[in-house]
Amino acid sequence: MRESGRVAIARVVLRSKEQLVAIRPDRDGNVLMNMGTLATIAATAPQNLLHVCFDNSAHASTGGQATISDRVALEGMARTAGYRWSGRVDGPEALDAALPGFL
Repeated sequence: MRESGRVAIARVVLRSKEQLVAIRPDRDGNVLMNMGTLATIAATAPQNLLHVCFDNSAHASTGGQATISDRVALEGMARTAGYRWSGRVDGPEALDAALPGFL
């Protein structure tokens, strides 16, 4: 499993005084397997980190097994953990509309 969320949060916190924005791309399988990262990101609340999760409904790093992302609202988990913004977008137009809310 990729654990780049922990690496990203460490880098962002260490560089919090810099004008650096880190975009943390993730996949649903990784978020599901590393739920603690959501709480860590929410608790540290770095202003210069955008955590983006791409839902491909698969554990890509272990052979493509199906995830349960169709039954678990990852945006709700992030909101419950304390993210300042969370949402689900389905397509380019929805992403364009959502961008002002989290940028």
